[in-house]
Amino acid sequence: MREADTWSQMILDELDHMIYLTDMGSYQLLYINQFGKQLLGIGDETEYLGKMCYQVLQGYSSPCSFCTNHKLKEQRVYTWLNHNQMLDEYFVIKDKIVHENGRALRLETAYNVTSTEQEKEELKFKLTNEETLVHCIQTLGEYEDMDTAIHELLKIIADFYHGDCAYIFEVDDNRQNIKKTYEWCTGQDQCRDRQIISRKKAEKWLNQLQEKGEFYIPNQNGESAGSEILKLRGADSLAAAPLAEKGEITGFIGVDNPKINTQGLLLLRSVASFVLNDIQKRRMKKKFEQMRCIDSLTGLENRNKYMQVLQQMEDQPVKNLGVVFLNLNGLKVTNDTYGQAYGDWLIYSTATALTGIFKEHVYRTGGDEYVVLCTEISREDFERKVSKLRGNIEQNKELSVSIGAVWDSGKRGIQEQIAYAGELMYIEKQIYYKRNLNVEYNRRSGISKCLIRDIEKGLFVVYLQPKVKIETGQIIGAEALVRKLRPDGTLIMPDKFIPMYEMENAIRHIDLFVLEEVCKIIRQWKQTAGSSPMISVNLSRVTLMEPDIVNSILKVCQSHQVDPSNICIEITESSSKIQLEELSRLAEEIITAGFKISLDDYGTEYSNLAILSAIDFNEIKLDKSLIESLETNEKSQVLVKYVIQMCRTLNHMIPIAEGIETEGQINILKDLGCCCGQGYFFSKPIPIHEFSKAYIQPEAKTS
Repeated sequence: MREADTWSQMILDELDHMIYLTDMGSYQLLYINQFGKQLLGIGDETEYLGKMCYQVLQGYSSPCSFCTNHKLKEQRVYTWLNHNQMLDEYFVIKDKIVHENGRALRLETAYNVTSTEQEKEELKFKLTNEETLVHCIQTLGEYEDMDTAIHELLKIIADFYHGDCAYIFEVDDNRQNIKKTYEWCTGQDQCRDRQIISRKKAEKWLNQLQEKGEFYIPNQNGESAGSEILKLRGADSLAAAPLAEKGEITGFIGVDNPKINTQGLLLLRSVASFVLNDIQKRRMKKKFEQMRCIDSLTGLENRNKYMQVLQQMEDQPVKNLGVVFLNLNGLKVTNDTYGQAYGDWLIYSTATALTGIFKEHVYRTGGDEYVVLCTEISREDFERKVSKLRGNIEQNKELSVSIGAVWDSGKRGIQEQIAYAGELMYIEKQIYYKRNLNVEYNRRSGISKCLIRDIEKGLFVVYLQPKVKIETGQIIGAEALVRKLRPDGTLIMPDKFIPMYEMENAIRHIDLFVLEEVCKIIRQWKQTAGSSPMISVNLSRVTLMEPDIVNSILKVCQSHQVDPSNICIEITESSSKIQLEELSRLAEEIITAGFKISLDDYGTEYSNLAILSAIDFNEIKLDKSLIESLETNEKSQVLVKYVIQMCRTLNHMIPIAEGIETEGQINILKDLGCCCGQGYFFSKPIPIHEFSKAYIQPEAKTS
C-alpha cells in the first residue's frame, strides 16, 4: 500500500462523521468508515460487505423510497436532509458519483445535525436555520477551492443576520495570537484592517467563548468585557460561535453588527462545526504539502519542490542565474563508521551552512546532494557568496564537500546549467577520491580477500527451503539461503554476517557463490532426474548496483550450461531505495536475459506501490511479519487480501506467503486466495543433499 493510501485510510477513520460507499446498480455496501461502523453498531467488514445499503443503513427490506440515485449527476455534489428512523437521527447527506473499474458508485458523507433539527422550530419566525444551513453545506461542497467556498459561506451567514461582516479567526500555531483567516463584508472598504490580535488582548473574548459557547453582544457602553470585544472589532454589536477541537478553543466565526435573528444563534453554532471540518482539511492539506515538499531532517525544500521550481523557471526563464551543486564527501563511510546519527548531523550542518548564505531556493535533492538556485543575481555577488560558502565550510573541520558553481546570464538553459555545475562538482570530487582512495581501497580489499578465502575453505554452505502449493503441498520451487559454518560445525545465520559484508561492499562474493552452487545443483538434477524446480537466489542491493551485474550472473549460468529461466532473482523491497528508474532498467535487463524476478519481503516498513507498477515481477513474496500475525490481527488479513488481489490484477504476479508456521495461517491464506507459500510448516531450510533426497530423487522421478 502506498504511503498516500495509508494516510487517506487514517484520515477517513479519524473523521467524526459517517462516510460510506455503495454500488448504484446492486445497492451493495462496499465501505463504511470507522465512525459509521460505531454509529451503526457494526464490529467489522463481514457484518456489512455484500449486504444492501437500505438494510444496513435504514433498516428497510427494500430500496428506500427517497433513494437519490436518479438525482445524482456526474461531477456534482447533491446535498439533502434525511431522518434516519432506525437511528432516530437527522443527517445532512452529501452524495457524489465516483467510478471504479467501470462501475458507478455512490459516495455519501452523512453529517449528524439532529440537534439542529430539534431546535429549528424555535427559529421559524424568520428564515429557517435548516434552509440556510443546507445552503451553507451545499456551498461548502459546491466549490473545489476551499477559500472560495468559505468566502461564499460567510456571505450567506452575513445575509442571514443582516450583518456588515462575517469572518473567521483562528489561533496561530504558537498560540500567541489569533489571526483573521477569512472575511466577507457588505463593502470591501468596510473590511477591518486589523488582521492579527494578540492572545492577551483577546483573552476576554476567548474566555466568553469557552464559558458560554456562542454569544451575542449588543451595543454597550462602559468598560465591560463585551465592550472591549466590540472595540477590538470596531463594531457596535457582535455575534460569535467558537471553533473548538477536543474542548479547546482554536478560533471562532463571527458577525459584526447583526440586525436580525440575534435571539437564536443556532445557525452560527451549526455552521461552525462544518467550517471547522473544512479548516481541518485545509490544515491537513497544508501539512501533506509540507511533507511532500519539505525534507524532514534539514527543513529544506526537497526534490519534489525542486522539480516544481525547475519547471516554473523553464516556463519563465530568469535573466541571471547562479547554480550551486554541492555533495557531501564520504557520507556512506561516515555512516558506517560513526553511525547514522552523526551522518544526519553532517547533513543538517551542511544545510545550515547553505542557508546561512543563500536565503532561498536551497534544496536537498538527494541523500548527500544539495542544489541552490540564485535568481536575478550578478556574477560578482554570486561568486562572493560561493567564496564565502567555501570559506565557512573549510573552517568547519567536520564537513567535507565537493562544490560545482556556475553563473550564467541566460545563454544556457537551466537544465544545461545545472548539469554543468554537476560536472564541476564531480571533477572536484575526484580530487577527494584520489586523496582518500588508497586507505579505503586497501581496507576493503583486505575484507574481500578474507571472504573469498573463507568461501574457498568451504565455510559457507547453501541451504534450500521448498516453495509449495498451499492447497496440495506440491513442490513448485525452492529458495537458496546461505549459512556460515563455525569451527565446531554449528551454523551462523545470515543476519549475523550479511549486513557487515553489505556495508563493506563485499557481499557480491557471497551472492555469486550462492548462484554458482545453485547452478551446479540444477545441472546435476537435470542430469540425474531429467528436470529441476526453479530456484530463487537473493541478490543484495549492493550487488544489484554493481556495473554490468546482469552479464556477470548470466556468465555464471552459461559456465554451468544452466538456462536462466530455471533461476528466479529475488530483490528485497529495500532495493526500492535505488532510484526507481534505475531499478526498472535493471529489472528489464534481468527479465530480458531470461531470468524470473521476484520482490522479496513485501509488506515491511512502507511498502512501495510504485515499484509494482514499474516492474513486471513474476512473484511477490509477502513478508513473514504479515503472515505471523494473520491469526490475531484483522488488519494483517486485510493487507494480505489486497496484496493477493493486486497480484492477480498486475500481470498475474504470483503471491507467495513467507514464514508459514501454523495450520491456522494455512487456512486463512486459503480463504484469502493465496496459492503458494513457504515456511517451517512445510519444511525448514535444509542442506542441498537432504533436499535432493526428499524432493528430487526417486520420488520426483516416478511422479
